Parts: sequence; C-alpha cells; structure tokens
Amino acid sequence: MRRRNITDLYCRGIVTLATILTLCLFAPGRVTASAPDIAALCDRAAFTAAQAEDVPYDILRAITRTETGRTVDGVFRPWPWAANAAGQGDWFDSAEAALRHVEGILASGRRNVDVGCFQLNHRWHADGFTSLRVMMDPEANARYAAQFLSRLYGEFGNWDAAVAAYHSRTPAYAARYMARFRDIRAALSPGATPPPNTPPGRPRITGPSPLDFSARPTLASQGLGLALQRAAPLLSNIAARPLFGDHP
Repeated sequence: MRRRNITDLYCRGIVTLATILTLCLFAPGRVTASAPDIAALCDRAAFTAAQAEDVPYDILRAITRTETGRTVDGVFRPWPWAANAAGQGDWFDSAEAALRHVEGILASGRRNVDVGCFQLNHRWHADGFTSLRVMMDPEANARYAAQFLSRLYGEFGNWDAAVAAYHSRTPAYAARYMARFRDIRAALSPGATPPPNTPPGRPRITGPSPLDFSARPTLASQGLGLALQRAAPLLSNIAARPLFGDHP
C-alpha cells in the first residue's frame, strides 16, 4: 500500500509538471516556436513565390532581410511578424501580436504602414488582399511581392533596377536601399536550399482563405492596370519607404 501511494504521488507529480509546462508554452503572448522556425517562414514563402513567379530566390531572400532582417541567435534573419509605421519598425513574437499592433495603427486613421516578410504598404497594396490577416500571411505577402517585382523587371529589364524601384524611384533613396541589399545578398550562402517545411503547429496567422492566385491575374499580365496604379505612390519621386528600423 505504501509503495502504491508513493507511485501515485510520483505519477501525479509528473502530470502536474507536464500541465505547468503546457500552460507556459501555450500561454497567450508566448512564443510557441523557435526563432529560426519563425524566421524560416519568410524564406519558405520566398522560395514558393520565386518558383511561381520566376523571380530569383536569392533576390527575394535578400529583399526580405533588407526589409525585416535582424540578428536572432547570432544569425541575421528575416521576420514575418514585423511592421513599420513612419520609419518606426517593430518586431513581434507572434502573428497575433503583430496583427493587433497594425490594427491599432489603422484604427487611429493611419494607413501608411508596411507589413509582413516583404513590408507591403497597407495604403497602396491592401486592396490586393481579402483582409489584413491575409496580407500579413508570409506566403500571400511573398507572392504579391514577387509579382510586383516581376512587373518591375519587365519595365526596367534588370533585377538591380527592379529591386531599387521596389523601394523607391528617388535615386538617393534607391541608392541607399541598394547598398544595403547588395551587402545582404552577398552575405547569403550561394545555392542555398529553402528551409524545410515547418511543422503543422507553426505560428501562422489564421483567418480568411489566402488569395486565389490562380483566379487573379498577375501584375505582369495587367500591364499598367489597377494593381500597379495602386502601387504607383510607392514608386513616386516624392517619398520613399524608409528602411526597416531606419529613419529617413
């Protein structure tokens, strides 16, 4: 009898410890995936978008780092849960935290905020998505960015000019952006393979279904259509989107 009681207490202790660990891991606001796994969402999305839109993968990898990169665990990584409003960049531990932050900005009446792996500007690009949640989704965010970059390549005829225009057509802003982009691209491992698929429990934004890209014409096929017209202010000679975490 005594041995059974000790065993029962031991088992109950294990269950209690497991319960505590579960609550800690999945408590609201806590990161439930490692930083490398979260950062890998941008690279995986970039790889998928590169294949779909025939855009070089290393260019998309460099852009997402130029837009949202920071050093995490000693490695310079992109970050999907990021937002930049008026030059103030913020990184968040979870998709929902980033979403709440951007919703607060929009509720205040401001729409000039960049979101997601490729920092798409809500003012000019939100109409290309079914919701803010979808706009911040790594795969939808990357696919739209790749389509936009592909259209710029068709206009300029080379990737450097397309990347520069992705940020701004103002020479000074574009030159600053390109200097950072080239340094980041040069530091990437050549011929890198995309990160493995993350487990089913990855911290991805949930919500309405992602954009149906098979039904929506690409930017390239629209020529100077509505989607590019919405993006025109991004490419104006008046202002440029500030580098993530950088001040104009």
